[in-house]
Amino acid sequence: MSPMRALIEAQVDAIHHLLIANGVWLGLSLITLGMRLWTKTVILRSIQLDDCCIIAATITLSVTCGFTFYLNHMFDQILLTGILPSSSQLSLTSLCILLHRIFSLDGRRTIIIWIVGIFTAVTGLFALIFTAATCGPVATLAKCSVAEAYSDIGAVTAGVNTFTDLVLIIISVKSLWKTNMTRRRTISTIALLLLGATTCIVSFIRLIWTWGIPASYATRHSAAASFFPITEMGAALTGTSLSCCRPLLR
Repeated sequence: MSPMRALIEAQVDAIHHLLIANGVWLGLSLITLGMRLWTKTVILRSIQLDDCCIIAATITLSVTCGFTFYLNHMFDQILLTGILPSSSQLSLTSLCILLHRIFSLDGRRTIIIWIVGIFTAVTGLFALIFTAATCGPVATLAKCSVAEAYSDIGAVTAGVNTFTDLVLIIISVKSLWKTNMTRRRTISTIALLLLGATTCIVSFIRLIWTWGIPASYATRHSAAASFFPITEMGAALTGTSLSCCRPLLR
């Protein structure tokens, strides 16, 4: 097989996988968001700030998936690495607000949660500003002169997601395990909260992928630039929405 044909086939496979990932995560995100909103509006009768963050993040995911389905190619890979990390921060901010309510009486953990929330918001804003400042409007993204820098941005955002999710996981498990709830209720609550931090696993895999593959494998890096952010975003939205659905288990 000639190198050019191999490159074309690799690009076709990458596009195919990207479209599948978009469809799967968009569907899961919308279903779990509906479950969350049903829980909050019908059972708890309260829509709060963390719900608004998830709604905004889901809208961003829907728009990005719409671009992918409509254009049917990897035009949006830079958009994914610039915009979707900011949406992931919205999801993580929503989780921070939820944990802040749960641990509002614990001053030390509340401070840690605030630090994590502010840090993720700042890094997400940086990724968005960098995209807008260097590549301009969406129409010019495909010809962006600094496209190579986005692999580095992807690695940074993956590292941020991994670190912040680990912090929230440690806070959740350590605190809830010491509560007076029954063992079964404690385990189910921890499991639902951990779903809100599922991006940690995907982010860690993206770090290994980014650092483990030589820069000369442009097609693989191009595919990863699209596949991993959409997976992180979908996992974050799905997990964070499910983490608020515990009242449905009653």
